[in-house]
Amino acid sequence: MKSDRLLVGVLGNRNSGKSHTWNTLFGRTVRRGQQPRCLELRSGKGVEVFVVSGSFEEREEYAGDILKNQDCRIVLCSMQIH
Repeated sequence: MKSDRLLVGVLGNRNSGKSHTWNTLFGRTVRRGQQPRCLELRSGKGVEVFVVSGSFEEREEYAGDILKNQDCRIVLCSMQIH
């Protein structure tokens, strides 16, 4: 992961509403994709973000494998408490 990124993480237990946070922020169901998406900050103004909905721990994945090819500077990520 690039060092000049901003990581916004939601930390919580399994099924505690981490993904619901992203869904509320975007106003629709958000699934992890391969491409960045636009997060509207105010009418007509947005910022490009990469969303990781569904924690790496739940998926038994390493974050670096998913984020290594992403150039997006803002990452929104769900993380599970162990």
